[in-house]
Amino acid sequence: PCGNCDNCLSPPQRADATEAARKLLSCIYRCERGSGFGFAATHIIDVLRGKQSDKVAKFGHERLSTFGIGAELSEAQWRLLLRHLVAQHIVEVDHSTFNVLRLTEASRAVLRGERAIELRQQSEEPHRRRARQRATSSPADDPLFEKLRGWRAAVAKEHELPAFVVFHDGTLRAIAQMRPKSLQQLRTISGVGEKKLASYGDALLALLRAA
Repeated sequence: PCGNCDNCLSPPQRADATEAARKLLSCIYRCERGSGFGFAATHIIDVLRGKQSDKVAKFGHERLSTFGIGAELSEAQWRLLLRHLVAQHIVEVDHSTFNVLRLTEASRAVLRGERAIELRQQSEEPHRRRARQRATSSPADDPLFEKLRGWRAAVAKEHELPAFVVFHDGTLRAIAQMRPKSLQQLRTISGVGEKKLASYGDALLALLRAA
């Protein structure tokens, strides 16, 4: 331990999220089994939280045993857990079918209680310290970086994806710093593969030209 970094000064605590993860996985399974096809994140979270949306009523998902079993958590908390499960390959986002959520082989161990799920809980002080650092540093590319983050948030919401599935912050920072003027230049940035280039390249270049 160095004794100086955030992890040493304020070690992150870990919270047991196994039960919540099992609820989420079970809801994905029951929604798909009940309707014969899968659903994206927003609908799954609506069912978990017991939200009477038009889509829930249309498919009769208020009658599922998982309806409302996750009302104790906010939408943001469910999305945080979902991002973790996607990163751990316990849930996958099927981009070929409207970003529906799919269980994977790794899901079974969690559902059976054979694998625990933990989420890091960072103490508040390091977040405040980093916020102060960002406020005082104000790098020249911050306005463009924030525009890119806003664009990413809109894309993620439209397609019901976790934001990091669109692009990680590191990739957006690199784009803000390099300001590519063509798809070829954009392709050279780490985190921009051929699929993302095809999906988002033109929109990114348009945003950069307008900035």
